[in-house]
Amino acid sequence: VRMAKEHPEENSEQDGDRDSAAAIAADVDDPALAEFIVHWCLNERGATKLLSLEPELQKQILAEFAPPPHATNVSEKLFQFCVRVQKTAADAGGWSQASGHHAATPPPAALRRGSGGLGAGQASSE
Repeated sequence: VRMAKEHPEENSEQDGDRDSAAAIAADVDDPALAEFIVHWCLNERGATKLLSLEPELQKQILAEFAPPPHATNVSEKLFQFCVRVQKTAADAGGWSQASGHHAATPPPAALRRGSGGLGAGQASSE
């Protein structure tokens, strides 16, 4: 019985294989993300979900993702973990999928309260 997944490539028949992961990673600008994709032999679904997240959430995923030792489909585990992290962040007032903005980032001027998209402290030309 395999207790730990020390060599992700050993489960390539059940998940993305190392060559596919390397091909996906080759198009990734961030070296840490590229390395993560290759390390876990992520398939396109898992890698795409990871890459779709905001940078803050990507960093959290890289720091916290730890699939169970017996995991056979690491890409799916990652996908599910990404969804949970994204939902938790949205529920906590972080990234909002609905508005497309992080809670700490003010919305574009056109969406702020006030007529004509003028924010507080801006003078109107009227």
